[in-house]
Amino acid sequence: MKKYLGTVLGLLVFYNFCYSALILIQKVGPGEMDWGKYKISAVGIGLKGSSAKGSLTEARKDAVHKLFETALNLNLDCRTLVKGKLNKSQLKKLESLISKEFKLLDRPRYTPAGDCEIDVELPLPGKVMDLLLPPSGEKLKELSNQNLPSAPTEAFTGLIIDASGLNFPLHLVPKIVNPQGEEIYGISWLERSWANTWGIVEYATSASDYQRVGEKLQYLKALKIAEDGCSIVVSVDNLPKMLTAENLATLSRAKVILITDQGNQ
Repeated sequence: MKKYLGTVLGLLVFYNFCYSALILIQKVGPGEMDWGKYKISAVGIGLKGSSAKGSLTEARKDAVHKLFETALNLNLDCRTLVKGKLNKSQLKKLESLISKEFKLLDRPRYTPAGDCEIDVELPLPGKVMDLLLPPSGEKLKELSNQNLPSAPTEAFTGLIIDASGLNFPLHLVPKIVNPQGEEIYGISWLERSWANTWGIVEYATSASDYQRVGEKLQYLKALKIAEDGCSIVVSVDNLPKMLTAENLATLSRAKVILITDQGNQ
């Protein structure tokens, strides 16, 4: 009986983990976006040609095209898609990056008719993220020049923002404001290298691990979506009353997790 209960509990935990991960996977254009890992994926298809090599080549071309279209249809912010912000030169660079950096997930599959199918993915962090994200660091530079006070005892290692229950589209450039509408976190707070490597926030669910924010974290409850329809309004009751140099450094390194349940809706 104990063995049976242990098996059932194990299956429930596994199901909960898998379901939580699926929440963050969203259908976008011809592919999918995994917001928890910042990677896009697609299936490339090459119709039967003169040889297996030929159909594989076509499948790779199709995969690059689908990944490109998926990237263009990502939400940059809550109103704008990526394709609405990139100029012709940037679009060309994006397609080139995708063709060089996409990964084949498994061996090619061949149908009885001779067509080829391949599963591919493209991690966004790095050069692709640098291309997609708008300029960063403006607020960080402004605050760094103010000689903020040092208060190690009030330092936190990261923020968890619980936005579960709020209906908002997941996007690459979220902005967090206090109840007065003042921005307390966003891309303008980040060092560029950290934004490119980690994204502005880590999207997570209630079942995720929270290693990104360390052990001395601050929990903030999201209250609503702001009147601009984009920004997330949070309670700041748990935050120190004054921004310190230590906490600015933490924020500049993207040590922020955003809990959501909206990914696949």
